[in-house]
Amino acid sequence: MVNYIQKEGIFQPEAGEAYAFFDCNAPKQLIDAYLQGRLPDDGLCLHDDPKPHELGLELRLDEVKEFARRGDVDPKLLETISREPVWAAYPEKYGYLKSSAKPKLVRDLRYVVTARGAESNEAAGSALVTVMNDIYLKFGNNEPFTSAILGKGESGEYYLWEEE
Repeated sequence: MVNYIQKEGIFQPEAGEAYAFFDCNAPKQLIDAYLQGRLPDDGLCLHDDPKPHELGLELRLDEVKEFARRGDVDPKLLETISREPVWAAYPEKYGYLKSSAKPKLVRDLRYVVTARGAESNEAAGSALVTVMNDIYLKFGNNEPFTSAILGKGESGEYYLWEEE
């Protein structure tokens, strides 16, 4: 079965999809406003990559607990986030905390961004790397940041994205 999405008023075969799970103290409404391009540019994102709303993707922000209760989430994805651990990234000033750090399960993170509409699952995952960097720069306050990007492989299994 082929799923379809509406893009620019035309229904097209569903393209790539990936998920970014992360912890952040910012309110959901503020992060969502940023993802949709409704916040002014403050110059904090110090790269030339497009802003999240310029990526041409459908970006949906949910709290992970809400996401897990939605009826349209692949059970294989829910299984994966229930068993995969993820470690926080520590800015230099918090390096001393690394030795006592413990991983969290992906399901225990606060938010998830679903990206749909890329050319492939890999392209959606790559775009979410940029989105997570932007969210950290904008809302991370130079604190430890925990995030995980998951994509769906050709076999239908979900995997943690690893940037090369």
